[in-house]
Amino acid sequence: MDAADLVRLVRETGSPYGVDPLPPVGAAVREALQTEARGTTDFVYVPSCESVAFDPSVLISAVSVLQSAGVGVRVVHPSCCGALLRDRGPAAAEFREAVAEAIALADGRRVVAEAGGCAEYLGAEPFAVVAAELLESGLLRPRRVE
Repeated sequence: MDAADLVRLVRETGSPYGVDPLPPVGAAVREALQTEARGTTDFVYVPSCESVAFDPSVLISAVSVLQSAGVGVRVVHPSCCGALLRDRGPAAAEFREAVAEAIALADGRRVVAEAGGCAEYLGAEPFAVVAAELLESGLLRPRRVE
């Protein structure tokens, strides 16, 4: 698949994988979008288009982890931020700007991205770093699961 095909897929579906990101995530995203009042949200969470397309439980689990630490979370619309396309032409900046606008509208104190590449591209904090910080601070406590 060439860069033009990837750009077309992202424009049509919001995903470089050709999967409309909202149906797989459905109610979980809609609920997380509305959990906090504007200006009070601790974290704006940017899911990766890959996990949304192939394993939406990653998004649901990450939001659950953040909420269990007692922090407010808003999830931005899970569309491609353009990180996969950054070396393939100017369309990447178009997608980054769209996600940046969604982040600004979410009005959170910190931006955390699920994928490290997306975090770097968007200037956000990687989820793994934030989770480690929450563990170190005692806000997040590990628990045994069966």
